[in-house]
Amino acid sequence: MDRFFGRGFKILTFIIEKTVYAGALLAFISITVLWMIWMERKVSAHMQQRYGPMWTGGWHGWSQTIADMIKLLLKEDVIPDKADKWVHRIAPIVIFVPSLIGFLVIPFRRTL
Repeated sequence: MDRFFGRGFKILTFIIEKTVYAGALLAFISITVLWMIWMERKVSAHMQQRYGPMWTGGWHGWSQTIADMIKLLLKEDVIPDKADKWVHRIAPIVIFVPSLIGFLVIPFRRTL
C-alpha cells in the first residue's frame, strides 16, 4: 500500500482512525452518564416517595435528564473581572483531555 499512496496516506488513516475511536468513546461515555443519572433519579424518587423527576417529562422522567443536559450546555459562562480569561477557558479542557486519553489507550480489539 505504501508503494501506491506513500507514508502520508498511512499517517492520515491512522489519525482518522484514532479520531473516530475518540468520538465513539466520547459518545459511549456521554450516553452512559445520561443513563446513570436517569437511574439515580429514579431510585432517589422511589426511596423518597416523591414524584419529582419520576413523572416530569414523559415515561419515568426520561426527558428530564436531557433537558438538564441542554440547560447546562447553554448556560452563560461568567468570568470574574480580575480572573485570567485564558486560564478560565482552558481549564476544563486541561482536565478533560487527559482522562479521555486514559480511556483511549485501552485496547478494544486485537491487532495482528
